[in-house]
Amino acid sequence: MMSKDILLNIDSIYNEKGVSRHCIFKAVEEALSGATIKRFEGQNVNIIVKMNRINGKYDTFRRWQVVKDETYTKSSIEIPYTAAKKINKKFEINKYIEYKIENINFCRIAVKIAKQIIVQKVREAEHTEIIRNYSNKIGEIICGNIKKIIKEGIIIELDDKTEGFLPWNQMIPGERFNINERIRTLLYKVIPYSRNFKLILSRCCSTFLIELLKREIPEILDELIEIKSVARDPGYKAKIAVKYNIDPITIGTGYCVGLDIRGSRIQSISNELHNERIDVILWDKNYKKFVINAFSPLDIISLNIDEINQKMEIVVKEHSYYKAIGKGGQNIKLTSELTGWMLNVVTKNEANKKNKSQVNFLSLKLDIAKKIAVLLVDYGFTSLEEIVYVPIKEFLKIKELKINVIKKLKSRAQDELLILAMKEEKTILEKYNVRNNC
Repeated sequence: MMSKDILLNIDSIYNEKGVSRHCIFKAVEEALSGATIKRFEGQNVNIIVKMNRINGKYDTFRRWQVVKDETYTKSSIEIPYTAAKKINKKFEINKYIEYKIENINFCRIAVKIAKQIIVQKVREAEHTEIIRNYSNKIGEIICGNIKKIIKEGIIIELDDKTEGFLPWNQMIPGERFNINERIRTLLYKVIPYSRNFKLILSRCCSTFLIELLKREIPEILDELIEIKSVARDPGYKAKIAVKYNIDPITIGTGYCVGLDIRGSRIQSISNELHNERIDVILWDKNYKKFVINAFSPLDIISLNIDEINQKMEIVVKEHSYYKAIGKGGQNIKLTSELTGWMLNVVTKNEANKKNKSQVNFLSLKLDIAKKIAVLLVDYGFTSLEEIVYVPIKEFLKIKELKINVIKKLKSRAQDELLILAMKEEKTILEKYNVRNNC
């Protein structure tokens, strides 16, 4: 009867939880072992149970491990090698001697212990199965119904009854949801050893926007359009840089903004993201053109580029300044993230003042005519460090300067930097002496 009851319980767990029968049998064997150990009243014993997977019958064994004579500690789970050889010459070191003992008589306490172990092992098996199934789905969109709203976030029951967790900091600002409401999220990460939630979801990461674009615009999956970069301020604004692998003049911009004038494709994604505004920008391998495209339709007067430090100064007209910066600096921040350049926007008047200041500085420090200083500034050489460390071949782009003039400029700049370094060192020493005197 006991064997039939065990088989019925195993089938019940298998049908209810979907855990493999092998895992359940192993859990039951460990449960029976644990319950049997209790019979020895605190003694240190090694008990294993071997169960027949067909008829549910099982046998219980006590085990001793064969160890070297010099490492034997008189433990009740070990036997010295010489003693083992007297029993059977086939016994070897690190192998086990097993003797069959009487199966446990399942009293009320034993059944309770066995049930607790079975439940724990089945839960562990379930968690292992969840990790195995979802580890390959990180970065994919998954759907579910809101099961519970707690202090830390939202618990979502996915379509396979597994629970995922959407923290408040991974939600779009201003979103509100109700119990049982259907929701789309991105599987952000899987935490195998978490006691609470193993599947962490997100709606505010850039990958979520990319996956929505792939679902809504099949040309991306067909590789007719390639997403090069994404910058996002969740719930407010996003910028997407795309590259057309076919002639964009022929197809127009309909693939991204929708096949109708209203831009139905992007609009449906915007609705999903709590009316987040989405700008689609044409990517260009020429970084200057790419930055200009990113600020379109604003007119850019000029670009001052520092390639070494990946910095760029954008000069715009007075009336375009606040549009280029955006509310709270949002536009310039997203554009910098999208292009990978540190961008700074200035008006034409500010740029002129700055250029004038830089021209006067170089003219004074290098003892050169302002005409030459203007040439240096126009080509982006605005500091003594740049003049010293930038290779001569870069200066040769200034056709008005000959190589002997360039060498003199570099030499004077180096002398000025040495003078500045000596002054700084002198100041530090003076401060040090004042402290010691005090």
